[in-house]
Amino acid sequence: MTPPKDEERMRESATITIRGLKDYLGDRPEDDLRGSGAVDHVAFLAADLPDMHRRLRGMALPFRERTVPSLGLHQVFCEDPSGVTIELNFPAAEAEGLQLGSTPTEDIDD
Repeated sequence: MTPPKDEERMRESATITIRGLKDYLGDRPEDDLRGSGAVDHVAFLAADLPDMHRRLRGMALPFRERTVPSLGLHQVFCEDPSGVTIELNFPAAEAEGLQLGSTPTEDIDD
C-alpha cells in the first residue's frame, strides 16, 4: 500500500501535469473531441508562415493559431478530413507583424 504522503504527492504531480498540458494544448470541450481515437494530432516543424496563411485562406480551410513564447514557436492548427489535428510549428519571429488567423489567436504565457 502506498503511504498517504506519497499518494498525495503523486496526485499533486498529476494535477500539475494535467494543468500544464491544458495550458499548452488548450482545453477542448468533449463535444469537440472526435476522430479515430488512435491519433489525436501530428506535429511538424515548418517554415514560411506567410505562405501557409495564404494557402490556408486560399482554400478557405479553417485554422487556429497561437504563439508560445517560452518555446519560441508560433503554432498553426488545422484538421484533416478524418478529424486528426495537424500542428505546424513555425519560429515565433515569423508571426511578428502579420495579420494572424482565420479565427482569433491567443498567446500562451511563459
